[in-house]
Amino acid sequence: MKHIAYNCIGVSGFSEGLAAIRTGDGVGFINTNGELVIPTVFEPINSPPTLNQYAFNEGLSAFAKDGKCGYIDKQGNVVIAPEYDLVLPFSQGIASVSKEGKWGAINQKGETVIPMEYRFVQTMREGLCGVYKDTFCGYLDQSGKTVIPLTDKYDLIHLFRCGMAIVSVGNWKLDLPKQNENESGDDFLKRVGKKVDENFQKLSFGAINQKGELVIEPKYQHISDFGDGLAPAAIDGKKVYINTLGQTVFEVPQYDLHGSFNEGLAWVKSGEKYGCIDTSGKLIIPTEYDNMPVFKNKYAPVSKNAKWGLIDQNGTVQLPIEYDAVSTVEDGYAVVKKGDTWSIISVK
Repeated sequence: MKHIAYNCIGVSGFSEGLAAIRTGDGVGFINTNGELVIPTVFEPINSPPTLNQYAFNEGLSAFAKDGKCGYIDKQGNVVIAPEYDLVLPFSQGIASVSKEGKWGAINQKGETVIPMEYRFVQTMREGLCGVYKDTFCGYLDQSGKTVIPLTDKYDLIHLFRCGMAIVSVGNWKLDLPKQNENESGDDFLKRVGKKVDENFQKLSFGAINQKGELVIEPKYQHISDFGDGLAPAAIDGKKVYINTLGQTVFEVPQYDLHGSFNEGLAWVKSGEKYGCIDTSGKLIIPTEYDNMPVFKNKYAPVSKNAKWGLIDQNGTVQLPIEYDAVSTVEDGYAVVKKGDTWSIISVK
């Protein structure tokens, strides 16, 4: 374990060998030895500030300066000037960016490949990204060419996984309420969440393939993204997992909630506790944790009684559940916090 020798406000998990660190001076990056390799000269991107968007993907990370966002390389050099209001990480050679309320996408040279004319441009996945324009939505490829024509048949479209994208119908309209003068932030967020839930309950979900063909009819009350060839779904009050043909593979009536598969495991919730099942529906990790165990690189951060640790895919505790924060594992390294001390651990 290596203690991080800086007065940290926060430290992210590692991504491509670097972790974002925030001090009183700003945001920079450290390596797996805890050495500051990119000075803390950048601004937090979000408000309230988080480090979520500071992560290297395909050699570049977003950064903020003077209220605008751009991208830097691993030496801290500005590769794409900060001229955007919002940016997403690079994926498959392009990144979604926004100016003055309009979205498009750029390549790693900063060249526009999808014009800034959309209501939103999703992250590229499996060679396609979803776009919204007025009341229409469809999919483009990395060059900006239309692959699945824009249509008003669907209200919401998801990213592709396992060659499938979830779509929904139901006259989706989300007129978010405004915060009342004497309403607390927590109460306002609860009211917004309730409004979102009410709208989702009016939707029906199905799925399309990469040709835009409707493979799974929108008859489900809910479908989450596919993973390992399966998707969690709800139909006629039943909680099920379906395959890419829309066939029910198995039911999970014993759980209150169920999530998408990743690295062979999916989280499930029983009462107030979470565990994991495998692709046959067998409970592999008991429902004893306070958070959803989502695996990345064979490990998942888990919590009990506000303390955090790490488990492996067998459910074996690999890092004691005694920390105040634990990141995901990348290249065998994770960032942990205990009290006011941030440290780097090796789980190799």
